[in-house]
Order: sequence, then structure tokens, then C-alpha cells
Amino acid sequence: MMKKLTALCLALLLCGVSAVSAQETTVREDVNEAWKQVQTDTAQLWTDVSSALQEAGQTIGGSLQEAGQTIGSSLQEASTSLFAGTWSFTNGKCKTTIACTADGKMTLVAEDKASTTTWKGTYEVKLGKVLFHVEECESGVFIFKKNKAMSETWTLSYVPYGFRDMRFSSDDLPDDGNGYDFSNPTIFLAEEK
Repeated sequence: MMKKLTALCLALLLCGVSAVSAQETTVREDVNEAWKQVQTDTAQLWTDVSSALQEAGQTIGGSLQEAGQTIGSSLQEASTSLFAGTWSFTNGKCKTTIACTADGKMTLVAEDKASTTTWKGTYEVKLGKVLFHVEECESGVFIFKKNKAMSETWTLSYVPYGFRDMRFSSDDLPDDGNGYDFSNPTIFLAEEK
């Protein structure tokens, strides 16, 4: 009988161990499934946050770009109107005049005792330089004049000099009638308006 009782106890013990083992396996599987779900949910959360930040960045970037373009355009208009004026340089019997209007038109006139050459076009003011888009050249000796269409861009470097005068230099400007080379910094005096 002892053998039977031992066998019965052993059988009950094995059943209990199997039940606990089955419960542990179920708990372990539940924990694993929950952990996989947390990982999936976290990955989805990061994807959603990343997408939201990217969209916000594009919206902000677009707004900043538009604002920058508006500010740049306003500064360009303001600098163009502030740059409006007439300046001249006299070298003996030669006179070179630069005239800029508030609406972006520019003329450059080179005069000597016998001839006058006038270049006309538009201009853009940049930091420390003016881009003169030359569209037309009119040259003449006394009453004989000749017009020529042009499509060139001349760069004139400038620095305000004193209250109203300007210091200009340019490799693009032709020498005056006395051979003065405008690649040298040259003080142009403001003319009265």
C-alpha cells in the first residue's frame, strides 16, 4: 500500500508541477505578447511624432521662406529708393555722371568737350555694389547721335563717402575722355536735387 500511496503522491505532485508549469508558460507568453505590443505601439508613436514634426517643420520652413522673401523684397525696394540720386565726377574737361531714380532706372553719362555718351538701363542695389543692367547706349559728337541696343550688366562697387557723396569703382565703366580708369576708387559728389 505504501507503494500505491507513494505512486499516488508522486502522480499528484507531477500534476501540480504540470499545472504550475502550464500557468508559468501562459504568464510568460502573456508577458511576451504584452512586450511585443508595447514595442509595436512605441514604434508607431515615434513614426507619428516624426511625421508630425516633419509636417510642422515644412509649414514653419515655408512660412519662414515666405517671410524671408517678403523682407528681402522690402529691403531691396527700400535700398533702391534710398540710393536714388545723382552723383558726378569731374576730371578736367571731362565729367561722368551717375543718376539713379527711385523706380530703378539708371543713366550714366560721360561728357568731354566734344562728345557725350549716355548709357541707360535699370539697377539693383546689393550690399556694397550696384548692378547696372545696361539696355541702351547713345553716343554722339555735337549734333550727330547714334543709338545702340545693349544687354550687359556692369558692377559698380560703392561706399558712402561723407554725408551725401559716394565712392564708386568699377572695372566695367569705360575710361573718361582723359583716360581716367574707374577701377580706381573715385569720389563722386552728390548733385543738388
